[in-house]
Amino acid sequence: SDLMFDITYFGFNKNTKPGLLEKFALLFAPQVPLDGMNEYGLAVGIMAIPQSNGGNDPQKKTLGLMQLIRQMLDHAKNVDEAVVLAQKYNIVFTYSPTNHIMVSDAAGNSAIIEYLDGTPAITRNTQPFQVATNFIISGLNIERALNSCRRYKTAWQTLEQAQGELAPQQAMTLLNNISQKDFTVWSVVYGQSTGKIQLAMGRDYD
Repeated sequence: SDLMFDITYFGFNKNTKPGLLEKFALLFAPQVPLDGMNEYGLAVGIMAIPQSNGGNDPQKKTLGLMQLIRQMLDHAKNVDEAVVLAQKYNIVFTYSPTNHIMVSDAAGNSAIIEYLDGTPAITRNTQPFQVATNFIISGLNIERALNSCRRYKTAWQTLEQAQGELAPQQAMTLLNNISQKDFTVWSVVYGQSTGKIQLAMGRDYD
């Protein structure tokens, strides 16, 4: 799998001079990816939302959300298998903001997974594309979703006009258009059928 991590979770910033303990902490980074793609073309991404409730079912094991992403990338070949994994665990948000997940596969299936009342709410794609930003999508029709977020509206309208088909550079241009000056750490275009990845760090889209 190809995995992306934010090492600020481990106390790093541009001024950090890592010692042995800091370097040791990085050994745990592969367990907490924020997004990634595996060899089957399954891609998973995480986005912050206002609130989540991952449940406390005593019959289920409990994972952090980023640990669930790792489970998906390790064990799922498609969206259906990823959804099964999402339903298998309680999720805690102790070490991360409350988030939802978007998962997609090489066959063009996708789903947004949100933990709102202790169980995962699954919103599958009904178009040859799907969009998620930083608001809860479950239960919203497209009109309400489009009015909830400028970035969501821009992405949706661009993909709708293209019928869901963008070349990699067009996709990166779209990510540039909806990036946020003080928040976007990286942007990634995952080639789910080719295995190729385009990565822009720190909004350096050139």
